Amino acid sequence: MTAGATPDPSRHAAGLVAEVALPVAVDHPYSYLIPPGLALAPGDCVRVPLGTRETFGVVWQLAEGRSDNLKPVIGKTGLPPLSESMRRFIQRVADYTLAPIGMVARMALRDPDEEAHEKPRFALRATGTVPQRLTPTRARVIAAAEGPLLFAKRDLAERAACSTGVIDALVDEGVFELIELAPAGRADPLLPDHGQPSLSPDQAAAATLLRDGVRSAGFQPFLLEGVT
Repeated sequence: MTAGATPDPSRHAAGLVAEVALPVAVDHPYSYLIPPGLALAPGDCVRVPLGTRETFGVVWQLAEGRSDNLKPVIGKTGLPPLSESMRRFIQRVADYTLAPIGMVARMALRDPDEEAHEKPRFALRATGTVPQRLTPTRARVIAAAEGPLLFAKRDLAERAACSTGVIDALVDEGVFELIELAPAGRADPLLPDHGQPSLSPDQAAAATLLRDGVRSAGFQPFLLEGVT
């Protein structure tokens, strides 16, 4: 800019804008301002404002554009970035199924705060303490919980044919102790050394055709007959 020239506001309002794919039913990414000092790249998982709340999404691309009226990216999440090949796959699935790209991307991610939102799970274990007032209902509960096993409160109430309020009272008296359980697993553990399936001759022939089709890296239709 030469001395005495009038500044162009549009040049100062332009810069890199983050196009973020959000887990909402919208066909296109949302544009956000990249705040100073925050280095972003395509594939980064970020938290952004959306209306009156916050959500998470994936930086789909960085583009030049006006950012004077855009909300800023809040920051990165602890999730690893999505690779370029994964983003291409998500884009292909979205195009093929006519689905919003953010909803497809959601299937490849999980909410980084999901574990914080999960309610802790507790189980009950008998302590051997005898309640001050032993009614027939309380006796059934104690008998149903005999042994070292842990019981969910609802399951124990069903076994003893009573309400959960009876069990809560016994917990207050120390007859049962609460044991916090580990978070539930999201998937079964992988077994890399699991046994291979035993295929019939017809199944082996079909599997060979499918493998050859994948290796050819081209398009080839297959008709699969069976229960969906």
